[in-house]
Amino acid sequence: MGFDLSIILWQLLWIAGPVALIVYGWRKLGIRKKRR
Repeated sequence: MGFDLSIILWQLLWIAGPVALIVYGWRKLGIRKKRR
């Protein structure tokens, strides 16, 4: 059970990592666009 949870957590991190980076960059770009 613990091993299964570890796999799920790792998969979640693997997906959330790049997504969070894209969202962060997109938000930064959006803010920059709005201010200009």
